[in-house]
Formats: sequence, structure tokens, C-alpha cells
Amino acid sequence: MQALQLCDKAGLVKLGHVAIDGTKMKANASKHKAMSYDRMTAKEKQLREEVEKLLGQAAQADAEEDGKYGKGQR
Repeated sequence: MQALQLCDKAGLVKLGHVAIDGTKMKANASKHKAMSYDRMTAKEKQLREEVEKLLGQAAQADAEEDGKYGKGQR
């Protein structure tokens, strides 16, 4: 849901009606690869921290470029 909301904000998608046809497919889900709620929560925290770190690096690079070339210049 959050991914769709972000894509909508960025203008990448248009949200509307979703139709599901009920097609059944054979799946091969591994009990060993499935995440528990606790493991999923820890992984979400790790990914959030990683994203925040990358966004911080991008903001720092933008600030350095703004200082070097002027705001809005490449």
C-alpha cells in the first residue's frame, strides 16, 4: 500500500479500480524462507535505516553541489 501511495505521489501510477479474476496458480512457498512477524519487523527497521542513510547521502551531495555550482545548477 505504501509503495503504491509513493508511486502515486511521484506521478508514476494512477490509482483506480482493481479487478481480480480469481486465477489459481501453483506456488512453491518455502517454510524456511518465510519471515516471522518479529523477523519481518527487524528487517523493516534495517531497510528503513538503510533508506534514511542513502537519502542523507543524497541530501549531502546535493548540498555540496549547490555550494559548488549554485542552487539548481548541475
